[in-house]
Amino acid sequence: MIQVTITKSPQANSAIAQLVDIKIEGHALEAPYGHDIVCAAVSVLYEQLKAFLHGPEVSDDGKTVKLRTITFDSGDKRMIQSFGLMISQLAKQYPDNLKLKLVNTDGGQR
Repeated sequence: MIQVTITKSPQANSAIAQLVDIKIEGHALEAPYGHDIVCAAVSVLYEQLKAFLHGPEVSDDGKTVKLRTITFDSGDKRMIQSFGLMISQLAKQYPDNLKLKLVNTDGGQR
């Protein structure tokens, strides 16, 4: 199963800036390697997010991918919101293969 965790933390002294951490780990196991549409969909969404955010920090150890960014503008916020929405839709369609965890450090978890 793929586990996607999106953590949002407000930044001190800023009404709009937000620290966002995204962690993706595991494998969907929906189909044989190279034919897994769930893995492919998550990969495409992640690569698009990484390409269009302003200056994300990225690490990939082969098992877990982590992305960290500070959102200052509405474009980055929309990209992250869109990523979360699409992952959420995939998780509803493939509940045995993908799980999304949303964490807001200013008050909760969904």
